[in-house]
Amino acid sequence: MDANGLSRVMPEGIDLFDRVVSILEQARANVVRSVNNNMVIAYWLIGREIVQEIQGGGDRAEYGKQVIEQLSAKLTGKYGRGFSTTNLRYIRTFYLVYSDRVPEIRHIGCGEFKSSGKRHNQSGVLDDMTLAVEQADAARGFSPNLGWSHYRTLMNVENKNERLFYEIEAEHEGWDVNHLKRQVHTFLFARLLKSQDKEGVMALTRECHRDALYIFTFGWMSAGLWLANGDSLAIGTGCVDRNRRDVLY
Repeated sequence: MDANGLSRVMPEGIDLFDRVVSILEQARANVVRSVNNNMVIAYWLIGREIVQEIQGGGDRAEYGKQVIEQLSAKLTGKYGRGFSTTNLRYIRTFYLVYSDRVPEIRHIGCGEFKSSGKRHNQSGVLDDMTLAVEQADAARGFSPNLGWSHYRTLMNVENKNERLFYEIEAEHEGWDVNHLKRQVHTFLFARLLKSQDKEGVMALTRECHRDALYIFTFGWMSAGLWLANGDSLAIGTGCVDRNRRDVLY
């Protein structure tokens, strides 16, 4: 792929208009993806600068607050919105969580996630869990398929292995940010560790991604409840499933 991602653009359609439209749409999508990727790296680098600056100060708590407030004021004056003290603290935390990462976007070969045929079966899920556990400390870059909002969600996951697992699945399965949040909030990683039917758990998460309503009440996570009209409430998966009568654990 060249610097602009143009090698990924494949004309589609029967007539000239359709092919031109497909080229423009793919090119625009590549531009958005490129911007998101570059901002992830930029925020990691900014976070590193902030952390190093604070570490060089005296009273780190007070000095750190001062550094962030002054930087926020200057950046807001130059660029406008987007650099509040809250956002700069997120950026600092992002670096602290991912300080062992290589500040680059990983290259994904064509068909990398489809060639093995394992994505939708138990073997593929086990491979991802093994990778998250055994290679959590391996040097790696950031995903080209995940943006800043994904990583903001991921850095709230305290356990490193669990965090990497969600990152791998979000990339492999094409999760948007809201779906990633649902799987984190409904403890997908823990459910998979307990379940003997890992393929079934993952299949239901995909089904919920397409069709179902989601439940966020943490107090109900341990049981499947029944709605008044007889529909099953699959709390274990974070979704209301109107077609199934089983709860996967």
